[in-house]
Amino acid sequence: MPFAKATPGLLLVAMFNLLWSTVEAQSTLTVPSQFPTIQSAINAANNGDQVVVAPGVYAETLDFNGKIIVVRSLTGATTTSIDAQGLGTAVRFVSGEPRASRLEGFTIRGGLGSSVMPPVPEFAAPGGVLVIGSAPTIRECFIEFNVGGAGIASAGPTAMAGGAGAIGSFGNSFALFQNCKIRNNTGGVGGDIIVPTGMIPSGQAGTGGAGAVVSVFANVGIADCELEDNQGGDGGAGAGLALGGNGGSGAVDVFGGQPAVGNSKLIANTGGNAGVAPAGAGAAGTGGVFVNPSALFAIVNCFVTQNVAGSGPINAALTGGIRKDGTAGQHPPIQVLHCTVADNSAGMSAIATGGIHGLAELRNTIVYGNGAGVELGGAISVVTYCNIEDGYPGVNNINANPLFKDSSQRDYHLLTSSPCRERGNAGFASFLDVDIDNDPRAVNGVADIGADEICLEGTNEDFVMVSSVNGIGDPFRCVKGAVAGDVVVFGWISPAATFIGADVVLLAQFHNAASLPIQSPILHPSIHLIASQTALIQSTGMLPAGGDFFMVNALAVPPGTTARVQAIVLSNIAANGIFASSRAHDIIHL
Repeated sequence: MPFAKATPGLLLVAMFNLLWSTVEAQSTLTVPSQFPTIQSAINAANNGDQVVVAPGVYAETLDFNGKIIVVRSLTGATTTSIDAQGLGTAVRFVSGEPRASRLEGFTIRGGLGSSVMPPVPEFAAPGGVLVIGSAPTIRECFIEFNVGGAGIASAGPTAMAGGAGAIGSFGNSFALFQNCKIRNNTGGVGGDIIVPTGMIPSGQAGTGGAGAVVSVFANVGIADCELEDNQGGDGGAGAGLALGGNGGSGAVDVFGGQPAVGNSKLIANTGGNAGVAPAGAGAAGTGGVFVNPSALFAIVNCFVTQNVAGSGPINAALTGGIRKDGTAGQHPPIQVLHCTVADNSAGMSAIATGGIHGLAELRNTIVYGNGAGVELGGAISVVTYCNIEDGYPGVNNINANPLFKDSSQRDYHLLTSSPCRERGNAGFASFLDVDIDNDPRAVNGVADIGADEICLEGTNEDFVMVSSVNGIGDPFRCVKGAVAGDVVVFGWISPAATFIGADVVLLAQFHNAASLPIQSPILHPSIHLIASQTALIQSTGMLPAGGDFFMVNALAVPPGTTARVQAIVLSNIAANGIFASSRAHDIIHL
């Protein structure tokens, strides 16, 4: 095969830079060199401008004031913070901001929601981000250590609900949160029912706010995010004939609208406790997600794991993972597709549901290891191509230990020996072509069950291979398409310099759908080629600090023919004392 080499490492840098390309704005306003605060720069900006913020901690709250602008940090969320210092909601989009209004690369913390939010009198304000009737984009932000407002007490029949810890989206809103870490936030407590002189109140105390997100008749989208270690607010206390309030969910509460969560991790969130009352306590907050009867909701390619329901009455119907209330035939079921719902807990109640409860349709989903209660409860209508502990009726369902990589470290990716491998329905690949890590679905023509698609992992050490076709595409995706004449590049690097100077070999093998390579026991489970049919493309010699690469033009071969390529670095400091392997990449001829 013809190939050409260039300066080692330069092409790798160019490939990584493809991920970070941006469009220039009309004008750039800088903070603090031109404007002392972020808000002062927003006030001065015109539509189409961008505000660029230098590293630092900015003690203020922000309001986009309806402007179509980009506010971004220069160096990312780890070095640039908006700290509201308890003075209110940290960031507000309440003036009809469209999708092009973007906030990128900040830590948003220290927000404390107000108990009074006039546009939405039933709820207190969130601590982190408030969206009303707007559609902004919030990207690559850490939203953490915020507290929702407390609900105001009432004489009945209902008291105000607490605010979400991190995000509150209301009305005709279409906010999009991408690549955000939403963690360690606390929902506000629900308002109590009070007893006026001479009256016996009835009704119910206020619901606690969700730890992370409350969506009320809104259409919030959450994509490629991590919602971890959030705490739902407790329900308010009842009085007289009024019941206690419900606890807020640990991660997400949905009241109407059509929100969706995709390619995200909802891990170790805790629901709020049920509010107490002489007439009866409320319901404890769901550990992961609660959806009310009227809402349409979909959750796709997600880990919903290690979430814990709040405390409630003995023998209450608690839910650890996902809950959808409503009546079959009257309310829409939620859609759960390619999710992993595992190790959630709803306590010891005989009617608790550890995994998923209520109106739901499950496809290509794992529900396993969810505590003492049942895995699935309520009016579950469709369960197909799923792995359900203890089994469940439906087409091509299985009951087997999924074999997660390391659940003790919150890693719910599948081992290559998982029984979920290639047991799913690949019929969704036409519109759902990636998994939770944006790796391709149906790598070998058949989808895996769960959020993770096994993607020919190597030894998972400090040795990485990337690839591109004609210089475009995500370098880390392990499957790409090419036609004859396309320029295909494979690059390899040791990012932390562990294997600098070690010898590298590049291996390849052609195959078609009828003769897929298998892991070779002669070599190692982390090498994804057949020993007797593997070709040595190149012995590259010592690995330079900037990495190295191999370039080739795709050959004219029958459609479906695949070239599988994998890099091996030989070193006695590898975990096995012999070598470390990269992830294998498949280039499929289209």
